[in-house]
Amino acid sequence: MERKYDALLLNAMKERQYEETISGVKILVKPIPEGGEPGDMDPRLYKSMRAVPLLAKLMPKPKKNQTVLEMVQPFRKMFNELKSLPIADEGLCTDYYNAVSADGYEVPVRVYRRAADGSGRPVLVYYHGGGFFGGSADVVEQMCKLLVQKLDCVVFNVDYRLCPENHYPQPLDDCFCATQWAWEHAGEFGADREMLAVGGDSAGGKSGGRGNPARPGRKNEYGEASDITLSGD
Repeated sequence: MERKYDALLLNAMKERQYEETISGVKILVKPIPEGGEPGDMDPRLYKSMRAVPLLAKLMPKPKKNQTVLEMVQPFRKMFNELKSLPIADEGLCTDYYNAVSADGYEVPVRVYRRAADGSGRPVLVYYHGGGFFGGSADVVEQMCKLLVQKLDCVVFNVDYRLCPENHYPQPLDDCFCATQWAWEHAGEFGADREMLAVGGDSAGGKSGGRGNPARPGRKNEYGEASDITLSGD
């Protein structure tokens, strides 16, 4: 896969990065490699953004009397394309499990960890993006493995159900129940469930937010995890 940043640009970015504290939160700031004023847009991002209107013209147009599923299929195909190369496989283990959702559906979960024995590793439960109708565990697999390789954590990659075949709250139920399952079984993979976080890209970030990383029954600043509801109230 072609890189937008070559090695020289990446090194320049690393040399100029700095930490800034905003509202008590430390933020790592990475300025544009070529320099510029705060708020300037990266020229590579600017070039990509200019291409968006052109790409929109090439998007498939819905046909008359199509069902929602038929309209979604071309976009789903595009979202599900694998564009990355395998970059993190050596020394890693991948296990396949199912977590039972609220309605009994078995949610596929892939667990990535280092092959070497270990304990007390942090846990990340990850949900892929895709606009709630596309994407898959395959698309984010290499990214999840890279996190394991670099950080020595255990990552649970959740393949939750998609719309429009599955309706609210089924996908969110999948996310919540998968997080509970990860918390209950983390120790089996050499992980510490007291250091569990959830994350995701795009729609996965929203879905993962329903899988609160707090232990059921534990009090935190957001209230009690068991109080989270998936109803339409």
